[in-house]
Amino acid sequence: ALAKMEENVWIARERLEKEDEASSTLVEYAVRRLVKRGCYSSLLSGREWTGVEIWAQVFEPGRGLLYHFDKDEALFAEERVMRHPLVASVLYLSGGGSGGATHQMQAPTHVLEQTFDTESERPTPEPARASAYCWPELGRLFVFDGELAHGVIDGDPLVGTRQTLLINFWSGGCPRSVLPLTDALARERGLSFSPDPSVAAAASGAG
Repeated sequence: ALAKMEENVWIARERLEKEDEASSTLVEYAVRRLVKRGCYSSLLSGREWTGVEIWAQVFEPGRGLLYHFDKDEALFAEERVMRHPLVASVLYLSGGGSGGATHQMQAPTHVLEQTFDTESERPTPEPARASAYCWPELGRLFVFDGELAHGVIDGDPLVGTRQTLLINFWSGGCPRSVLPLTDALARERGLSFSPDPSVAAAASGAG
């Protein structure tokens, strides 16, 4: 199911707040549970969000990801305007387990205390004043300010596939070129309308 989510989709707040969970896709089910549990309360408090952008990442063992800023990719490419999400988050769908220390070998997310300077189009300050790491563990949710630079450190090539669900909260509407999730699009992509066991378990145990 995760392979079908590697293309970003937009879920409007109105759709997420519907009470009819029976018609929800697995990603809506997961985000709705996380919001209801207050997992985003500290960073969303007092901020008006209009929806979430969601996509999956499935990385082969050891693969990292270059440092970057989450943004409206099409808007930046077309107009050089940098628009960030309010809040970014990573829900880990792999890591940890009965072995105890497996999560310490999978590639961690690394967030830097750096923002994007629109004049120089570079991160500032350089070097970053501080940073934070988060090691993958099934059910762990890592939440941070959507303006901050971040990446994935290369991990151990001998451990399992790294699987994550990325959930970004936006104000001001859907980013350009990101398709709104409708029932028709969900059916077209073959997204399940019943909670996927792995995603449901991660959302239930996130914290």
